[in-house]
Order: sequence, then C-alpha cells, then structure tokens
Amino acid sequence: MLQERSEQLHDLHAWLRGGTGMLVVVGDPGSGKTALLDMASGPVPLIRVAARSADANVPFATLRAVHAELGRPDVLGTELSTAGHLLPEASPAERAAKVAEVAAALAAALSGAVLVVDDLHWADPPSLEILGQAVRADGTRLLAASRPWSAEHHTPVARLAEKVDGVTIIRALPLSVDGVRAMLSTPTDDERVLELHRRTAGLPLLVQALEQGNSRSLQEYVAAELVRAGPAAARVARALAVLAGRGTLADVAHLSEVPVRQLSAELRALWQAGMIADGSALRLRHPLLEDLVLEEGGSAASLTLHAQAAKLCASRPDSAAVGLLLRSAPVGEAWAERLLLDAAREASSAADPRLCSVLASRGLMEQTGDHDRWGELLALQATALLALGAADAVPAAESNLAALNKNQVRRWAREIRLAMTEYAMLRDHSAAASLHADALADDAQEGEGGDAHWRTRALLAYLGATIIAEETSSARLAVLDREAALVSAGTPESLPLAAYAASAYAAAGRDADADNALASISRDALEASPERLVGLGLVGVALVHLERLDQARSWFADVHRIADRHGVAPVRINAAAFLALIDAWLGNTAALTAPMPDLVSEAVFPIIRPIAYAAIVENALLRDDDPTLESVLALARAELEATPLTAGPGIAALLVVCARAEVSLGRPRPALELLDAAQAAHPQPGWLAPWPAVRADVRRALGIGMDPIDADILQAWARSHRPLTVSLAQGPLSRIRETTYAPTEPAADLPAPLRCELLIADGAELRRRGRQLEARTFLTAALHLAHDMKFDWLAERSRTELRLAGGRASRPRPFGLTAAEIRVAALASRGWTNREIAEALVVAPKTVESHMSQALMKIGRPRAELSELREAFET
Repeated sequence: MLQERSEQLHDLHAWLRGGTGMLVVVGDPGSGKTALLDMASGPVPLIRVAARSADANVPFATLRAVHAELGRPDVLGTELSTAGHLLPEASPAERAAKVAEVAAALAAALSGAVLVVDDLHWADPPSLEILGQAVRADGTRLLAASRPWSAEHHTPVARLAEKVDGVTIIRALPLSVDGVRAMLSTPTDDERVLELHRRTAGLPLLVQALEQGNSRSLQEYVAAELVRAGPAAARVARALAVLAGRGTLADVAHLSEVPVRQLSAELRALWQAGMIADGSALRLRHPLLEDLVLEEGGSAASLTLHAQAAKLCASRPDSAAVGLLLRSAPVGEAWAERLLLDAAREASSAADPRLCSVLASRGLMEQTGDHDRWGELLALQATALLALGAADAVPAAESNLAALNKNQVRRWAREIRLAMTEYAMLRDHSAAASLHADALADDAQEGEGGDAHWRTRALLAYLGATIIAEETSSARLAVLDREAALVSAGTPESLPLAAYAASAYAAAGRDADADNALASISRDALEASPERLVGLGLVGVALVHLERLDQARSWFADVHRIADRHGVAPVRINAAAFLALIDAWLGNTAALTAPMPDLVSEAVFPIIRPIAYAAIVENALLRDDDPTLESVLALARAELEATPLTAGPGIAALLVVCARAEVSLGRPRPALELLDAAQAAHPQPGWLAPWPAVRADVRRALGIGMDPIDADILQAWARSHRPLTVSLAQGPLSRIRETTYAPTEPAADLPAPLRCELLIADGAELRRRGRQLEARTFLTAALHLAHDMKFDWLAERSRTELRLAGGRASRPRPFGLTAAEIRVAALASRGWTNREIAEALVVAPKTVESHMSQALMKIGRPRAELSELREAFET
C-alpha cells in the first residue's frame, strides 16, 4: 500500500512543510483516508481529532473535541461555552462577530499547530463554519479527510471548501491488484488476489479486514448504517445488492416495495451513508458491501429476493437471470430449469467444467418433471465432475447413470458412460474403461444409438479404452471390420476413428486395410479439426508400424506445430515424444524436438510416457557417455516401476531399449530379464518393440541357444514385405546357421543407426567364426558410418570389435587424406601460409606445397574454403 500511496504522501508532506489553507484527503469509505492522515508528520505539531456520525447534529461537537485534545482551559473553552446564541434567530451581525471571536480563539489555542480532522464529513455545521473562518482570516492550517462532497451531499463541507481560499485535494484512490497483493501477509495465488480485488473494489480497509478475518466489524458497520438510513432505504439497499447493477429503477422499486417517486430520497440516504458511489446510483459500492447488506437481511429473505429478481430479468436479452438463480431458492418452474440447462450447455461447450457442474446441480433442484431436461442435467453434472477429477466423481456419475437407466432415459445414460470411459482411460483404469466401452460397443451394435454420430463416438471410446489390451486385439479388429462404412465415411467426426483403425490394422500386419483407412485422412484434417488432434496423432503411430518413418516424422511434426499454435500443450508434448524417438531411430540426434523435462512432464499422457522415456534412452545410446546413459537408464527403470501400464507396445518398446542400454553397459543378464518382460507385455512384437531380434543376440552372447518363440517370430519376419522387419530378422537367423553364413551389407535406405548396428553384428559374428578379413570389412564400414553420423556409442563398439578382429581401430581420415596431408590442411584451414606451415612442421616448403596440392585435389575445394572444414581436420 505504501508504494501506491507514495505520490500522495509526498504531496501531503510538502504541504505540511510550507502549504497554507486547507488540504483534504478525499476518498470513498474504506479507501485508506485515515491511514494517509496517520502517516502525516511535519516540522510543526499536529492536533488530531476525529468527527463521528453522532456529532453531525450536535453544535460545536468537533470544536469541543479539539479543545479536549489541547487539554488546557483557555479562551477557546470560554468562547465555546458562551456561543450558545449562535443560532438561526441571531442577527447576521451578531453571528458574524461571534464566529470571528471563536475562530480567533481557535487560532490562538492552536499556536501555529496544524489541526487534523478525520471524517470531516461528519463534523457539525457550526464547527465547520468556524473552521472556515479560522483558516480564511486567522491563518489556521487544516488537514482533513472526507468523503466526496457536492451541493446535494455533505453540504456543510462543500460550504467550507467554498469559503476557504486555496483548497488542496489529494485523492485516496483504490488499490491496484498489485497493491492488494502487497497488503497480504502471506503469499497468495493470482486467482485469490483477483477475487479479493473484485470483492473489495481495491479499498484497503476492506482488504485488511478480510485478510485478518475481521469481517464482523464491517458487518456491524453496515448494520448501523442501514438502521440510520431507515427501513425503506434498507429495503432499497437489499434490492440493489441482489440486482448488482443489472436492473432498472422499476426493478428496484418492485423488489424493495418502495414507490418509484420515493426512490430518490432513499438512494440519497444510501449515498450519505457511503453505500453508493458517484455515478453508480443503481449499484452498491462494491461486491463485499452487497454481500454484507444481504447477510444483514437474513438468508431466507436473500433467497426469495434473488428468485424474484431472476423472474424479472428472465425474458430480457443478455439476461442476468442465471446468476440470480444461482443464489436463489428453487422456483420449481420450467423457465428457470431451461435457463440453467442452457447455461450449463454453454459452460460445457466452453470447456468450463466447474461452472457447468454448479449450473447443472442448481438446475436439478428445480424438479419440474421434464425427464429429458432432467436427464441432460444429470449427464452434464456427471461429465463435469469427471472432467474436474473430483474425489466423488465416479460414485456421483454411477449414481446418475443408475437413475437414468431406472427411468429409461437411455440417451443421456450413454453420455455418462462415454464420459466414464474417457475418465478411466486417462487414469489408466483399464478394467473400468473396458467395462464401459464394451457396453457402449454393444449398444452401438444393437443400433440403439440411432445415428452414425452416436455410433462413431461409442466406437471411439471403445477403441481408446482397449487400444493397449493385447487380449482384445482380435475383438477390436472384428469391431472395425464390422464398422468399415463408419471408418471410411470421411466425415470430420469419423477421422479419429479412421486413425484408430489404421493403427490397429498396421499393428496386426494388415497393411492393405491400414492403407485404406489412411486414404480417408489428409493433412488438411489436422488444420480443419484441431480439436481432434489426439485421435489424429494415431496416423503417425500407424505409419511407424508400417515402417514409413520419414512420413511418420512429418505427420508428428505437423501435429506438434498445430497443437503449439492452438495452445494444446499435452498434444504438443506427446507429439514431441514420438518425434524424439523417430529422430533417434533415424540418427538425427541433433533434432531432439523437446528438452527432457518436457518429455517426462505430467502433460505427457500415461500411455505415451513409455515412448517418451524410450526416446530419451535411444538418444543417450547414440553417445559414448556411460554416466549419462546410467542416469537415463535409472530414470527409465523408475518409470517402469511407477507406471500403471502392464502391457502394450509402448511398455515393450521401453523395455527393449533399456535392455539394449544394459548390453551397451556390459550387463547382458539384466538385459535378458528386460527382454523376457517385453515378451510378456507385448507377445505380438513388431518394429516398435523388436524383442525377439534383440533377445536372440543377447542369448547368443551369453552362450544360450535361440528361444523357439524367437526363432518362429524371426522366420515370419524374414518373409515379411516390410524392409526394416526383414533386416532385423536376417542377422539373428543367419547367425544360428553354423555352416553357411554369408551376410550382405545392409540396404542404404535403412535408418543409419540400424544399418550401423547390423554391420557391427555381422562383423562380430564373422570374427567369432574366424573370418577376420571379412569381419574387418564390415566393422570398418560400421566405424566410418558411426563417425560420419556422430554415433559415439556405435563408433566405440565398432572400434572394440575391430581391434578384436585384428584391424586398425583409428578414426577414419576425412576425404581419404594421408596423415601428412591432414596436418598440412589443418594448419592451412587456420589461415597459415606454406612458409609458416613448413617452419611449424620442420619440413621444406616444397614438401608442404606437394601435400597441399594432393589434399586440395582429394577434397575438391579451393584453399580459401578450407576454414569451413577445420573441425573435420582437427578431429
């Protein structure tokens, strides 16, 4: 508060040091006028008094308070005791003479001190008349605080201001939101500070009272003011408090039962009491005052008044009736139920579940007997509670669902079941989600749902709830086959259904069906339907299963971009998780889309979290940094312990990449345990979680024969038309053939990390079979590829195997240069001349010229551009 009052304090102290006449701090009740006066200090004494409302009709009450404060018998006391004839019947001359005498006595008593009067608006008129004379004629200085005055309100203060020459006014303005925050003794969230500012209108006295829990004193003040204003004015105040600025004079008259012609007098009385601000004749000063006035009238009267006001406002445009109904007793009429239902629908559409819940709960209290409105209100209430994640959300939703089923209101019962399915899915309550989803699917199959819109929504909920359950995969495919027309409808609401279908078909190896489902989805769908980004993200998953990694990356990049533009943070971060994983597969280690804290944040959907951790481990694997890999692996294992998921390709993918990390760290036994867990989590593996291929190599390294399950799956993969799957199968299968092992170099269009790993695996197998020369060919190719792509971990593995095969494990030389040519080119890239290079290397200048000529010919670029290649030479 001090910070926001610094300018006013500066002006006040400047006036105390050299100002004349009168300075008045003007402000509304509770604006902190008294606090400003209390902070006043100066080079001269200050005599402080405060006028009280009871003094307003007692002649000389304020001046007698001044005399008492001075604490000595003097001429002022004598003059006041003999001033009784200052009455209207005295002649003007007698009155003027006596006023002058008392004013002179006041000035003498003050002896140069400044008189400070708080609540000047309550001072009695005779005292104000004498104060004006003392200030104008005798040099008395008056510092006061007052409410705003005018010719109609606080008239004596207005006359005083007219009589005094040079009145200085300082405004005590309401506090800003930051000012309110500064007054609070404990840190408070922004939402509560804004609410406190709204209720108090930024008036410091009210902020302080609420913050200290001292609202009782405010209630007593309001009660006293209403008694003073009179019963009619109190009824008008209650009507104003109910309408809160939303009604007309006729509404105020109707609710208060005060005739319109009498309203002016009652509003004037409320203004005098400080309850109505200037320019706001039809609203009390602030929301807190409205609450206090209604409390003073009693809760029963308040409920009745709100109901009456709602009925008055119900038929008007931009009706305020809904807000009034929320604070009223039930009226039991259809118009009230319709208004509350419409408002609850709007809140639901605006994604405001808290407000929707309040409106629906209030609407249910009307009980007009309309089953359809009642059913929709029950559905809106249950959906809102589930969206809020309230502690009693599920029991409340189940209770509403039972009530609707009992009364055969099937349409709204389905809406609640949909909401309960989505609620269970988001919290990984797979059993509950499947239970509700099965009922929805059965309902849709029976045709009970009516139109395609309902069936599409029901099937989406079913597919979402069962997408990771291995045991339901055949049932999912059967449902999709049955609803092929809905899948390929091409309508906006069917697009997520087509995406689910593409993902399910691709995971099952039904590529043609997956392609048919994908054909109904275009990239334009992402732009046109941002609210369906979650479902449409499954297109990228389908493309991953189909091993079209470049297309999958492009799709997830579009999802990421559009989600970012529309502010859908969870979808953006989930897309980033898949982008990071695909970048790791493709060897784009520099293109990590999101920082690690984002990938493991709470915004990541639980079903996607394993993918996010798998991406982090995959990226760590491409770097030769064991401490980092150990740290990341520990995080991934902690996620495996914490996740409620027990099955699905995501969990299996994380288990497989953790197994590969254990192998990299020289721990094949823990790796085998992880791979066995991956088999249990996802018995139908694919490119996303290729546990059979990895397990076959780990078992071979441990001297254990290939598991028959792995052999069967790998043989099926070898017959696949998917190139990545075929590549993963060929190596392990060929390595178990003891007689004929004739590996070929992996296809150039395979992702670089996979190509490098296959080269290393084939080279290691050739070395173990004693075919060292062939082994060195594969391992050297792997080392060059790892260095070119900066895969440090794979480079180290290649180097280790190459040493064991009797080859040179040095780094490959750039552009095929010799060691001498590299030394010369490195110094030239720094801008050195041939002579400087010759001196540094202690060779003849002609030797440098020869090496430089050969190097430039191999590089194929002029000497001036060597600086761009400096890093390659020095590495």
